[in-house]
Amino acid sequence: MKRVVKLHFSPNGGSKAAVDGVAAGFAAEEIKDIDLTVPANRANTLAFKADDLVVVGMPVYSGRLPAISTEIFQKLVGNQAQAIAIASYGNRHYDDALLEMTNELSAKGFRVIAAGAVIAEHCLETSVAANRPDEADQAKLLKLAEEVKAKLEAGNDQQPAVPGDDPYKSIKGYAYPTGNDECDQCGLCAKSCPTEAIDFMDGRKTDPEKCMFCGRCINICPKEARSVWTEKFDGMQKWLIDNCSERREMEWYL
Repeated sequence: MKRVVKLHFSPNGGSKAAVDGVAAGFAAEEIKDIDLTVPANRANTLAFKADDLVVVGMPVYSGRLPAISTEIFQKLVGNQAQAIAIASYGNRHYDDALLEMTNELSAKGFRVIAAGAVIAEHCLETSVAANRPDEADQAKLLKLAEEVKAKLEAGNDQQPAVPGDDPYKSIKGYAYPTGNDECDQCGLCAKSCPTEAIDFMDGRKTDPEKCMFCGRCINICPKEARSVWTEKFDGMQKWLIDNCSERREMEWYL
């Protein structure tokens, strides 16, 4: 194996941690890391080679890939590179997202040889699946890498079947966070927003057409000055705590 490419869109770090965990199980002449959370890294076409192994990670939002995934896939040229698809989700369920990812990668010319659904800290209620993927998860990700290597050594590069429905579930309309009077205009949220949805001149403002409700600005604000200031959002967070706090384990498909 000449090159392993870590390709991830990971606003809150869970997808990147999962991709890093799988990629650590492979030896290659070159390890390349491409962070698609950074807008500039999504600007150009990314073409791969047939002897590449590409570990692709994205988060799950309401059972689907983030809306920006359409833009991301448009810029990928697989050229028959092998790929491992990783969907990270916040301990509720991944629904159709993993199927969506494997279908999109195949359509872009990748040979998907394995897929996994990995639990990560919930982006909108960080007490749910807090600090995951954790050490136990990382051990399982290394085991996944070993099983993928065994599959390839056996001469099997068939794409696995993964759960999900096609047509996929509808994408819900997103709420969007804004800043309150505690905002001191430090600019951290605007600099960190993966879709550039926050006004650099007034960090309290959010462009609802660009925001994908990833929660990154809420989670990194040092003043806790950003949120969705509604009872509905508070109720959603409570529902997650009440219904999604029991530990789930990752699932993978070979």
